[in-house]
Amino acid sequence: MEYYHAYTKGLKRNLLFSSDEDFIYGMNLIPKSLKGTGVVLLAFCLMDNHLHFILKAPRDRCNSFMINYRKSLGTFLSRSGRRISEEIETGISRIGTSDYLMTSIAYVLRNPMVAGTNYIPQDYRWSSASIYFRQQARIGAVGQRALGMLSYKDKRVVLKGRCDFPDDWLVDEDGMILPECYTAVAEVEDLFSSVRRYLYHISANREAEVNGAVSGKVRLSDSDLKKEAVKMCLNMFGTASVNMLDHGQRLLVCKSLRKEFGAVANQLARVMDIDAEYLKMLM
Repeated sequence: MEYYHAYTKGLKRNLLFSSDEDFIYGMNLIPKSLKGTGVVLLAFCLMDNHLHFILKAPRDRCNSFMINYRKSLGTFLSRSGRRISEEIETGISRIGTSDYLMTSIAYVLRNPMVAGTNYIPQDYRWSSASIYFRQQARIGAVGQRALGMLSYKDKRVVLKGRCDFPDDWLVDEDGMILPECYTAVAEVEDLFSSVRRYLYHISANREAEVNGAVSGKVRLSDSDLKKEAVKMCLNMFGTASVNMLDHGQRLLVCKSLRKEFGAVANQLARVMDIDAEYLKMLM
């Protein structure tokens, strides 16, 4: 099965979501956009000027979901009288390993904290961070209602349009569908296997590892990265031998490789023959 990190690039002058009402619409738009695509949603986070999804499906289906979401969001913004002067650019990057899948999920859920919010990711309302490894589901909380308890008319009012979701799905008192209704919670929990492992990834700062893919940089194999390192060594220090460089020079090459190719510390340590922990400290 294929996994992808789909996202929109951060707007510089405009906001996608500027109020709780906007965010609630954006949250409810997720299951609407998933419908009929065959895409499985593992994790997500909506920020005011961009958004992230971790998806399980072939690439074309993931693209269909993103097209659905962007188109519907654009219509909502236009009808709300909001003019976005920038294009909402989307991107999608392949996730090739289980370890990188865990890293990508953690990256997405850490977004609010990295952006400067003064609370843990699990308390950020507009993401799926709060739904994994819970002692019990939030069923029964004050104000929650099952969709099956609502009339067709009330559903249209609450969800701002036509909907065809399971009757046991829950909405909160603000009319927001609970994210555990449409997110593959059990699959994510199986992936991490334990709450300790999940919390380890959530607390680990590995933004640089994912930012390379998000910014469009191509990930190179060790052998290809070594070839690029040799070129940089020649250009910067007049030698093709990494072993001829001192630690300071190797660090400069590492920083250049990271900037140009999005290479992570562990890979740079292998290619440049530097201790990985030492390199992580310096970078």
